[in-house]
Amino acid sequence: MADIWRALADDQLQPWFQPIVEPRSRRVIAVEALARWQHPELGILPPASFVPILEQRGMLRQLTELMLEKSLYACQDWRRAGIALPVSVNLGVESLLDPELPSRLLQQMRIQNLPPSCLILEFNSRMLREQQAAAERALPALSAAGFAVAADDFTAGNGWLPPAIRLLKLRRGCAQDLSAAVEQRAALAAILNLARGRGVAVVAIGVENEMDCAALAQLGCDAAQGYLFGAPMSASGFSRWISTAEKR
Repeated sequence: MADIWRALADDQLQPWFQPIVEPRSRRVIAVEALARWQHPELGILPPASFVPILEQRGMLRQLTELMLEKSLYACQDWRRAGIALPVSVNLGVESLLDPELPSRLLQQMRIQNLPPSCLILEFNSRMLREQQAAAERALPALSAAGFAVAADDFTAGNGWLPPAIRLLKLRRGCAQDLSAAVEQRAALAAILNLARGRGVAVVAIGVENEMDCAALAQLGCDAAQGYLFGAPMSASGFSRWISTAEKR
């Protein structure tokens, strides 16, 4: 815990960014912010090394605020360089239960001179189901303020989907081995049909090979994310990466 306090004080917790692309064209359409600990001795550490401790101590809100602030600064820098991409940030239950969230976010956007459309707010699907009353109150307010609202970790068995959701991010594994697993492909097709009927876009995550990307394109999946397209990278690393990617 002392190391984590030091990490917060010394600016060691940073968002890294992974591209989200359109499967057919490979055009980058958004990025997701993923928390990383830039440890001075151990190098880059994943969320599993610090998020559970923050959760136990009731400190996830501090991490969320930090990721939001730093992600918006990165988004602002990219826009100045002519890269106008929305950034997706994960929010927890403490954010969902915060009635002041829409107004605080709008104030942040005004301070940084950014439109609400440049921010995608991701909430875990299971959490939304468990906090249905809070979701029914909070999500329409966020949507009305101009933010895109996404349900993360979604599968065919999730059931209830809040009307304000405009983006589904599939559970890891839902879009893998699609050329061989007939049942998995059928389950994904069912999700895509459900989403189209509600005017909701779908992002497949964990895409790692060309066969799965081709299957996603054939099924009409809106977007994909995974190591096939690009690993998570620092804000400056992403700037260099997309400059190269746009020239291909």
